[in-house]
Order: sequence, then structure tokens, then C-alpha cells
Amino acid sequence: MDATLLIQTIGIFTFFYFLIQIFARPPIKKCCVVGTTIEGDKKGSMTHINGVDAYISMPKNKSERAVVFLSDAFGLELINNYIICDKFAEAGYITIMPDLFNGGAIPGSLMSIISADTSKLSLLEKANRLFKMVASFGPFTIRHMDAAKKLPIVQDTIKELQTQHGITKIAATGYCYGGKLVALMNQHDINFDTSAVAHPSMLKVPYDIERIKKPILFNCAEEDFMLSTKAANESEAILKKNNVVNKFIHYPGTTHGFAVKPKPNEPKDAMDKCFQNTVDFFNETM
Repeated sequence: MDATLLIQTIGIFTFFYFLIQIFARPPIKKCCVVGTTIEGDKKGSMTHINGVDAYISMPKNKSERAVVFLSDAFGLELINNYIICDKFAEAGYITIMPDLFNGGAIPGSLMSIISADTSKLSLLEKANRLFKMVASFGPFTIRHMDAAKKLPIVQDTIKELQTQHGITKIAATGYCYGGKLVALMNQHDINFDTSAVAHPSMLKVPYDIERIKKPILFNCAEEDFMLSTKAANESEAILKKNNVVNKFIHYPGTTHGFAVKPKPNEPKDAMDKCFQNTVDFFNETM
């Protein structure tokens, strides 16, 4: 067996071991696919940007400011993301959420599968749940883990806002997967004015942080396997040293994902506070 095949084999076994561990214990609380859905209806509409589906939500009054909403791995599959977009529109921003995953986002129904208590399920039922997870996570991991490949979608979205809607000021907000994209936007020639991330994933600290140049707000969970408190503190020190406008807000009692899909045991107002803090930061820095 050559080295490449050996590495691939180890990777596959590691992936399946992780999935088995999920279903061998009580419901996990920190996974990025655990949470609840928000009650409500969409107020915006679907559009197409250079062949990519996108959700757009318009404010009541004409606006020259916009929010590019860069979602978590659930993308257009989760009602929560649409409702948050609508809230940004209510705050006065034209808001667009492009489909970063070309129809291949993690299904919203997976949250209930993972969150459920499996201790009383039969082996066959556990195997069925495991199969559903593999069927979702496997293709997603292969196709979408290189977030940099999504930057052309972001660029096209911004161009659409500028040419079709007369936008002059742009904020980027990224949740989980989308948080990595916000960092990458700073490393490429992408036109935006300010940004915010909530429990960002896959950040390379210090590398990604050292390359941030635009104003940025970090909404940090108290417990986050993707961005620990130590990593957040290090990031804050780097941005301060580099004279980048920044703000770090920590939300007690929260875990990764709280700003989009809060868990029942988390503070009920944490998600709302995170949203309002993001709007306030955008208003201050645009």
C-alpha cells in the first residue's frame, strides 16, 4: 500500500469512527449541526446571480447599504438563515444570501437526527441514522471544505449589489463556515467595508487573523471547538497590534452555532443580542 492510499484509508476510518462515536453516546451539545429551528416565514425572494441561487431580502426604504450573508453549512436548507436575512433587511440593509454550496448544503432535517437521544434505538435504527449522516457529510466534506473556492460567488454577489441595486457600502457577515470566508475576503481583492463573524470555523490562527485589514466583529461562544477562548484572545491581540478596528463579544452559556441555531439549554436572548450587536457594529463602521 503506497503512502497516499494509506493516508486516504486512515482518513476514511477516522471519519467513520467520529460518526460512530456520535451515536454511541447521549446527544452531543457542541456539534455545529446541533440546534433548533426558528419559527417564522420568509419575507424575501429567490433570485439568480451568475447562475447561482440566492435569497434577497429588501428593506422598506431605499438603501445604499447591504449585507452579504455568508451562511453556515446548512445554507439555503435552513429556515433560520432566511429569517436572519429578513432581520437585517428590517434593520435597513439590502441583504443577499448566495447559495455557497450549489444545492449541496447539509439538510436542515439533520439537526433533529443528531440531536435525538439514540440510547433507546435499536442497532438497525442507529445504523439508519448513521447512513443518513454519512450521505450528507461525506459529499459535503469532499466538495466544500476548500472555502477559498467560494470567493467567486462572493465577488459576483457584491457586483450584483453594486450594479443592480446601487449599493455603495457593503458589510459581510459570516456564520460558522461563512466566518472563514470573511477572513479570506481580506486576503483577496474583494470590495467590502466592514464585517462580522459568529463562531467562525476553520480559521487558522494566527495566519488568517494577521491578514485581516477591514473592521471586524467577533461574536464568540463561551465553548467553541472551532475557536477556543484562547484562540479568540490571541486573535484580538493580533488585530489590536495591527491597528485593525475590531470588537470581541463573548456570550456566556453558549456553544458553537448559537447565533444561527441556538440549543434549548442556551440563554434565550444570546442569539438576539448577537444580531443586534452585529447591526450596531455595522452602523458604527459603515
